[in-house]
Amino acid sequence: MRKIGNNFLVSTIHPDGSGIKQLTNCNCNDAHLNWSPDGEHIVFTSSRMGFKDEAPLVGNPQPYGEIFVMDKGGSHVTQLTDDQWEDGAPSWMPRR
Repeated sequence: MRKIGNNFLVSTIHPDGSGIKQLTNCNCNDAHLNWSPDGEHIVFTSSRMGFKDEAPLVGNPQPYGEIFVMDKGGSHVTQLTDDQWEDGAPSWMPRR
């Protein structure tokens, strides 16, 4: 995750600090990312769909929004959740 202007967007970078690549581009906050165990996908939260019903109910909305997944290169972005609450901190669970 990297702050660009007023937004937080998903980026990748090599361990030596080279090769930074911005993977998302929206007027939103993409945050709380987590790599899949196989390293092929990234799950993250995004405010790109706007705030939901939670904002007026709690008076202190979290800027997370919905959960999305994309491939490691930033393509095939797919929305996974669509509900009235702000979803945050997604993670992966091993298959059983």
